[in-house]
Amino acid sequence: MEEERDHDLLVIISIKEELESRNKAFSIFSKRYEKFLWDRIENVCRYHPNSYELSKAVYSNTVINVYNYSGSFSVDDKLSDEAIKKKVQNWLTAIAKTEFKNLVSGTYEEFDPNELADSIQDDQAHMKVENFMEEGSEELTFSEKIVKEALEQLPKERDRHILMVYFQHYEKGIGDQAKNLDPRVRKELADKYQTTEDNIRQIISRSKKIVFDYLKKNYKV
Repeated sequence: MEEERDHDLLVIISIKEELESRNKAFSIFSKRYEKFLWDRIENVCRYHPNSYELSKAVYSNTVINVYNYSGSFSVDDKLSDEAIKKKVQNWLTAIAKTEFKNLVSGTYEEFDPNELADSIQDDQAHMKVENFMEEGSEELTFSEKIVKEALEQLPKERDRHILMVYFQHYEKGIGDQAKNLDPRVRKELADKYQTTEDNIRQIISRSKKIVFDYLKKNYKV
């Protein structure tokens, strides 16, 4: 079974009636992508105050969902191993991204097997905290150190958490992102911090300005 191609291992994992073969295939597949998945998750979690614990939780949940949703992966068997590997990485990224959003926002988004299948076709799929600074400074790439320092300027852990949730739902160029935040997520945040949804929008707006101003003042190209 060690010689099986990635997509064939996922097929075996999806066969619930053959538990022994399923678990063996899962073990082999997990080891193949352990480093890729951990590195990708650790990178996107690095700005969170509890980055290591969050990374472990996202990784664990992602691996569990690989086991549960392996049947959602399907590709043309004629593709090269390298092409299939890229699609596997996109598929894993889609699962990890959903788990990351769930854990950071405190909500739970059900997996849609069709969306996971769509991720296989996306050659540009990636997992990262969207950089809201891109709107005004597309030519700049901020270092991890300066971004951490900027986030530390926020007066409360609450504000950092709310802004991090905002980052995960950010889509460049779609109006006022604070107002466009998923209503369900906005309500969850308001309930969590015992405040109003309007105040959540104000916290996001205020926090963005603090971080933006710090970066503009302290970043050296």
